[in-house]
Amino acid sequence: MSSSHRAKGRARGLGPWFVGVAVIVVVAVGAVLALVLDGSGDKTPARTTATPTTSPTAAPSPAPTATPTAPASPSSSAPPHKRPHKKAKPRIAAIAASPPHEITIGSVVANAGFGDALSASNGALFPAGPTDLQRLSTRGTPGSPGTDTVVLVGAANDHGTGVLDDLDQVRTGEKVVLTTQTGVLTYRITELLHAAPSAVLGLSQVSAKVPGRLVIDRADYVNHNRTGSDLVVVAQLVKAEKLPS
Repeated sequence: MSSSHRAKGRARGLGPWFVGVAVIVVVAVGAVLALVLDGSGDKTPARTTATPTTSPTAAPSPAPTATPTAPASPSSSAPPHKRPHKKAKPRIAAIAASPPHEITIGSVVANAGFGDALSASNGALFPAGPTDLQRLSTRGTPGSPGTDTVVLVGAANDHGTGVLDDLDQVRTGEKVVLTTQTGVLTYRITELLHAAPSAVLGLSQVSAKVPGRLVIDRADYVNHNRTGSDLVVVAQLVKAEKLPS
């Protein structure tokens, strides 16, 4: 083999080896340069990570706490609260039932007397005369508290001689004072009604049996004939007094 061929063969065998050595040299040189640069004063200052600083925050003020206030003790001078009491009805004395003797109605009839008791005729009340009142015998007898409505009747006429001529001037709230053989009964007028003579006894205020109720029927006459309407006074017992024995 010629010398030239041997030289070419050696060159081929040295190629890979040479490349490997060159790589090692380059790596070594790079490492040395890195060490040199790291130790020199011209090195690039290392990047520092800034630690975030938080500005001092004022501590939250504590929420105001309400100081419990003790309930005010009731003043010793203040009167305790009391529920209003219902006004008690006045007690009415007991009076034995007995026929009526005399009656005063407000300021329009004073000390009028009574005749005998009567009965209804054809469903209506017809007084026997102009000057006396009469009691309906089939209904209550005045007393306290009584057991039934007391019904009285009297006349009014165009001659001005009737015992109840002025009864149309009476008003609700006025008193009726009825004297019997056993006591004095005081009533207060609650209603004033008008009705035909034949309808008076059918009125609920008259037909109802109410202890302590008094009804007065004024029978109106013109030329001795009954007119078309009666005045009816309704009253309720409010006081009773015994007569001295």
